Amino acid sequence: MIGGGELGSFRDGKPLDQELFVRFAQCSALFPMMQFSLAPWRVLDDRHLSAVRAAIDTRQSVLPDLSTLFEHAATTGEPILRPLAYHFPGYEAVKDQFLLGDGILCGPILEPDAGTRGVVLPSGRWRDNDGSITEGPAEIVLDVRLESLPFWRRIRD
Repeated sequence: MIGGGELGSFRDGKPLDQELFVRFAQCSALFPMMQFSLAPWRVLDDRHLSAVRAAIDTRQSVLPDLSTLFEHAATTGEPILRPLAYHFPGYEAVKDQFLLGDGILCGPILEPDAGTRGVVLPSGRWRDNDGSITEGPAEIVLDVRLESLPFWRRIRD
């Protein structure tokens, strides 16, 4: 539920922390379900609303993957969202990244006012949003901005 509902988090009908609203929308964009408790166009300024719209565009780009994962989960019982260690033993300590199935890795921005984000990529080849490919295992530091939603697709040979 994006937007929350705790009255102390709002002033004059607007969230006190618009960045938190955006970051929650970004993370949720790669969850199986995404729902707003507040209409973003009613409570966000133009800059933050633009970042939420970009997150929704990202969700649209992964919907075919999610649809396949829904069917897989329904028949096997396997979770859709998975910790890295589910497929990559040795990554049990990674608590701020997750996998969608075994093919999409997300490293959401979780720190306020972040300018960078460290991410670990397990073994394999991973394609970033911009098309660049990184050979794992690797630890990388990304420059991030409000619109950033770092995720990679696993390249299968």
